[in-house]
Amino acid sequence: MADKAKMKKGILGLTYWKATANTDPSTGAVTVTYGAAKQLKTLTSGGREYSLEPRGDSQSVYADSVKVYGDVLNDGYDLDLTTLSLLDGQIQKDWLQYEDTEDGLAEFANVPEMPYFGLAIYEETSDGEGLTTFFPWVQASGRPSDAGKTAEGGQFDWAFPTIPLAATPRPSDKLVRLLIKGKTRLTEVPGGEQTPGIELSEHLINLKVDDEFTLTAATVPAGATVTWSEGSSSVATVSGGVVTAAGAGNTIITASITDSGVTYTDTCTVVVTTS
Repeated sequence: MADKAKMKKGILGLTYWKATANTDPSTGAVTVTYGAAKQLKTLTSGGREYSLEPRGDSQSVYADSVKVYGDVLNDGYDLDLTTLSLLDGQIQKDWLQYEDTEDGLAEFANVPEMPYFGLAIYEETSDGEGLTTFFPWVQASGRPSDAGKTAEGGQFDWAFPTIPLAATPRPSDKLVRLLIKGKTRLTEVPGGEQTPGIELSEHLINLKVDDEFTLTAATVPAGATVTWSEGSSSVATVSGGVVTAAGAGNTIITASITDSGVTYTDTCTVVVTTS
């Protein structure tokens, strides 16, 4: 009987949450908390393919040529994630610590330890049910590879950057990977704590007079009502996240939510020029 061929599954999208580990000094207990869910979809940014390489080795102890102990160390996975080359900057800032500057998105040398995040990958399966793979504690383990060359014959020669990631055990409970049937996009972390808050998709935008730009806000709890305001309406106005440049200058756009009587805010600086 012939072996069944393995089918490649199609990536439908990605979700990630910024993650922070906090240690109680009195007990040593570790708690991992997550920020708001950020959805990455194809057309703006998203995953093209990924590969997993297990970390960890088997350990065996023998006495008198008899195996008396065996253990398989599960240190997680080395995860290579290939993304679209036309990213919106969100991944570079949150995963790789790139920074917005007035001249563009900047990459700096000798950055501190890369931030951690939870990552969900949604895939299509042959039965149509789909599969969600959740990695609760992920960190970039290097810079993305990329390539480019001159277009020939007026045709694009697509190049896709691959980001090396390390998916290691979550400090609070040693969870490495969670497989969930279905492909519904997650807004909450499976089995994780989330703290109320709001985070804008951009924190610095450059516009020309009469340009528009749409800011999106990720919130915890998901779907919270967002209130928008601008610092100077003569420079830019905002309505429902849509920023309209009015005149040359700088201003601050503020987005806020209120949860249990506490207000949480995030801001974006808008630089407007006439040309």
